[in-house]
Amino acid sequence: AQLKDVKFVQEVAMQNSGFAYMIAKRMNHLQAQRAAATSWKKRRARINTISPGVIVTPLAYDEFNANGRAISA
Repeated sequence: AQLKDVKFVQEVAMQNSGFAYMIAKRMNHLQAQRAAATSWKKRRARINTISPGVIVTPLAYDEFNANGRAISA
């Protein structure tokens, strides 16, 4: 299934670009985890993943303080 076809995404995330980005990042994380698990299952290995969340950088700081305005170069 496509992420854009999920009812929750259509109703909520598509109205808020920040939330949509968060969901897309999480789905990418899960897909990478699933792909790694598939390739390692022959060795009976488990895959643990860590998602650090937001990393505070000057760009992230500017976005936090943008009050919904897009950051432009």
